[in-house]
Amino acid sequence: MKSLSTYPESSNHALKEWAIVCEAIQLGRQQLLFRTGGIEESANGFELKNNSFWLFPTRFHQTSELVTDEFASEVARENVFSQTAENNEIPFQVFCQVAEILYVDSFEKLESLQEFHVLKPDILRQRFEYRTPGLYVLVIQSASLPSPVSIQHADHYDGCKSWFELVKPLSTQGLRPVSSKQSIQQIVRSVTDLLGSD
Repeated sequence: MKSLSTYPESSNHALKEWAIVCEAIQLGRQQLLFRTGGIEESANGFELKNNSFWLFPTRFHQTSELVTDEFASEVARENVFSQTAENNEIPFQVFCQVAEILYVDSFEKLESLQEFHVLKPDILRQRFEYRTPGLYVLVIQSASLPSPVSIQHADHYDGCKSWFELVKPLSTQGLRPVSSKQSIQQIVRSVTDLLGSD
């Protein structure tokens, strides 16, 4: 398991993710991220270029069909699916640190992780089967600001890329953990056991 350090004073690293997933993470309903790439080999195994980052909420291709019916009903009251950015600004509120990275090459094992995320199985299968079957599972410790901080849209935020740098770093002052370090450590152990990894 990776060492979960204190937050940096600021960060300009960001990862695009569906707004509904950002909401689930902020509410403590999801502790995993699933990636098909953006991870490099190092002396210590597979690692991210940046172990901590802001979540950039996107509503591109987002519908209630992405998540479990239970969670869709829960957030529908807040109109998460229909909210749009105002004044060409993007709201940032959730910051993540990666506690563990695991590679999964079996969809059956991936299905065993349902309690730790809100994505529907068929959505997860689409990601799993994209190009070469397999996914990286990132166990994250997340933190949230009391209210969103909006930044102005920039052209280089567009496109299909997932990882990028913000024009200016955002301060992490005021972040509050969504889950304790101890609970994330337990989730790492549980996920590792379910996947049968060393």
